[in-house]
Amino acid sequence: MKSGNLHNTLLLRSAPAQVLVYNSLGDESAYIIDNNVATRQIAATTTATFIRHSNGRIFRWNGVPMNWTMIDGDLDTGKRMAAGESHLFQIRSNGVIKKLEPYPFYPLLLGSTWTTADDNPAAAGIAGGVYGLLQKHSNGNLWKWNGGFRLWTQIDWTSTTWKVAVGENAFYQVRSDSLHTILKWQGSSWQLIDNNPLAQEIVARGTDIYQMHNNGNVWKYAGTPRVWSPLNGSQFGAIHIFGSDGGF
Repeated sequence: MKSGNLHNTLLLRSAPAQVLVYNSLGDESAYIIDNNVATRQIAATTTATFIRHSNGRIFRWNGVPMNWTMIDGDLDTGKRMAAGESHLFQIRSNGVIKKLEPYPFYPLLLGSTWTTADDNPAAAGIAGGVYGLLQKHSNGNLWKWNGGFRLWTQIDWTSTTWKVAVGENAFYQVRSDSLHTILKWQGSSWQLIDNNPLAQEIVARGTDIYQMHNNGNVWKYAGTPRVWSPLNGSQFGAIHIFGSDGGF
């Protein structure tokens, strides 16, 4: 599991259960900020870091190792997080999508600052980043949030949406077709940027987009459709631990 904020890269290690902070991309040094075996997900905005436990409870890091404040105590093992610039979002197992209100939001009364962005039982996943918030329905369709309750615009009608990433200036998706088509959205249409059956995951950071292949290799988009540059081993180690601030 991976995430990143403006200054740091984060890694959630499964065994032993730890959340690590790397000071910069490619930096091999790290320090531990959490070692709770219940931690299942991390997400980061430009100003804060969050973890989700296996029971659905969500915590905000206070800036000191092992020091976290619970900001959502509702139990839901199907809950997932996504972060977009200065906001944290969650999707619950019943399709309800909630947004944590703007910072500063502490001291925080448990559950008091979450507002509902949608309550559609068809919602199956969310992805967030600077460019905005996406939700995917169970039929694969993608919807872009317009900033209010139930205010969403459909931007994709395919049933083959597989992986999604949100960058600083675009949405990206990998489709589950035989070619693993990779597409980029910048406001009006989807642009083809690659077809590669080896592609298994996409990761956005800033204005850059990366794809990871099933052999572990990572490639960075060079700005021209189907033109990608390989990254070396140490860069791969860093790329694999950060991502858009939430995705599916």
